[in-house]
Amino acid sequence: MPLSKSQYLKALQCHKRLWLAKFRPELAEPVSEAQQAIFDQGTLVGKVAQGLFANGIEIAFTPDNFAGMINETQALLEQHPNITIYEATFKFQDCFAMLDILVKTPAGLEIYEVKSSTGAKDVYLEDLSFQVYILQSLGYPISKACLININNDYIFDGLELNLEELFKIEDFTQELFIKAKHVPHLVSQMQNTLSSDEPHIDIGVHCSKPYKCEFTNYCWSHIPDVSVFSLSDARGKDWELYKQGYIKLEDIPLNKSTRSQISSKHIQQIECYLENKTHINQNAIDNQLSQIQFPIAFLDFESFQDAIPRLRASKPFEQIPFQYSLHILESPDGELMHYEFLAKADQDPRYDFISSLMRDLPKSGSIVVYNRSFEAGVLKKLACEVPEFEPEINQALERFFDLMLIFQRRDYYHPDMQGRYSIKNVLPALIPQLSYKDLAIGEGKAASRAFVKLRDQQDLSEKIRADLLAYCKLDTLAMVEIWKQLIKL
Repeated sequence: MPLSKSQYLKALQCHKRLWLAKFRPELAEPVSEAQQAIFDQGTLVGKVAQGLFANGIEIAFTPDNFAGMINETQALLEQHPNITIYEATFKFQDCFAMLDILVKTPAGLEIYEVKSSTGAKDVYLEDLSFQVYILQSLGYPISKACLININNDYIFDGLELNLEELFKIEDFTQELFIKAKHVPHLVSQMQNTLSSDEPHIDIGVHCSKPYKCEFTNYCWSHIPDVSVFSLSDARGKDWELYKQGYIKLEDIPLNKSTRSQISSKHIQQIECYLENKTHINQNAIDNQLSQIQFPIAFLDFESFQDAIPRLRASKPFEQIPFQYSLHILESPDGELMHYEFLAKADQDPRYDFISSLMRDLPKSGSIVVYNRSFEAGVLKKLACEVPEFEPEINQALERFFDLMLIFQRRDYYHPDMQGRYSIKNVLPALIPQLSYKDLAIGEGKAASRAFVKLRDQQDLSEKIRADLLAYCKLDTLAMVEIWKQLIKL
């Protein structure tokens, strides 16, 4: 049975995944918008990387005529002593692969696999080893087998991409020659799986490594919403409990044996769930909240990332802020004021963002954020990129208060949080009447994708801008209401 490169990689993760993909594809979860964005990013990076080997010929992808793609590739290699081919296509027996970049030289064939990441991973080398196996089996001499990754230290000058600096090429030829020797045995095992009934393989860490399997809902149907896998920061303890036969939290006996396997936070989480009680460390909460001074500014902002940088002095995958929401309370009895900013989609947002933010922020008092490391990291980078605001940025950073720590440290824990402490889990537990569920944009990555659509003119609707503003506004309003709830304790 034909085995493509992508199917080979699925099988390395789990043979059941391969079998389901072949015979029960309707059980797969549909590709999410987030996953599609990752795929699109990979496609873009691959296209840009082709510029490292200019003047290549691309084999057009025709899924109903793979034989034609293979014949076209073979003809080009026979006709030219030196040639670069994009998406060169080969088949050996039942193994089929398309290569990102293939370069024919007098010394042999050079294989280049492009990945939209910043470093080598085992799965990338498995990908390349499958390609090496097919070409070697067809009798082609291979002089190089390399991985092309993104150099995240590259700084774009705003004029023209320097592809030699943007990308880094790592040569794994000798390692891949060794790995390729194991491919025939692995392929044989996979073919045996495909010629048999659905394999009985239990869930495990392989369900999400190296990638989340699209059949998770099917294979995990016996796992309830609240289970041993709800334990926060479990570090493998969840799997140990599962292998002992525990699935639901209520299944876990809190005896000496199980208590020795899990942390005090896990015990607290289980007890709160079983007894439906809220844990409150009043002294710790009071000590932290006492640090907050009026006027209080509740701040949240959103950012996007480009694998291929577009803005002057930016790096690959740099967080570029484009929006903020700011709720300000001048005094305990004062009126809650709101300020917001959303960049124009066709401009570099950084200067307008930081100038507007520094204007709107009070010059004194606390700045309450949720997950300080993100906002602080972005602002520190802006201090370097827009140095005229560096003193104001540094002064603002000194006034940051991270509301998340109260929940991360479990000074306040509600069973509905299910071991998590993101604002999306904390808000419905403390203030159920406030919800992200009714918003068109309900989480940060979706906000990033929406703005990128605006920027790339995939969608210019004013509704998207309104949806972005509504989402970010709820983030800071949520912090206000959570803070109010905590000071009532």
